[in-house]
Amino acid sequence: EDGDPGQAAEALAGSRAAQSGLDSWAEALDAGRDISRLSPLRRDGGATYDRLSRLQVGVDRATRNLRVLARRVVFSLETDEQLPAGVVVELRRLADVLDVLRHDPEGEPPAELLALAAELDPDALGTTGLSASVVVAQLRSAVVDLLVATGTSVPQARAALPPLH
Repeated sequence: EDGDPGQAAEALAGSRAAQSGLDSWAEALDAGRDISRLSPLRRDGGATYDRLSRLQVGVDRATRNLRVLARRVVFSLETDEQLPAGVVVELRRLADVLDVLRHDPEGEPPAELLALAAELDPDALGTTGLSASVVVAQLRSAVVDLLVATGTSVPQARAALPPLH
């Protein structure tokens, strides 16, 4: 929002640092699945594992997409390539949605996430340059990943986005 490449670089570094936690989460889920398969006292039919695994995979994929987005934002700020104001607004909205998801990651997809998806029309956001196009494309991908993580089917998540022209 402030056009500071240092802040964008810090966000990118934080995203990179989060990967080890995501990898540990996946390993813990796999171990838990194995234990529940072997222990007659710990079986729940796999529903818990499936739900948590879907959440972990979606968050991991969204994080990877957001890393690509952050790299492009750093590049655009370092080269004085301005992102359209609408793109910056949508990135702020994503931050707000992530705050909602942080407090209730297993709930229904938040209305804010669905509303964000509906606004990600590259043409309406004024994405004429390469950086803006990359940022919006990665944002669209991350939003689909987050919708899937919260239980939306892939076709429904994709349908929540405006069509590309």
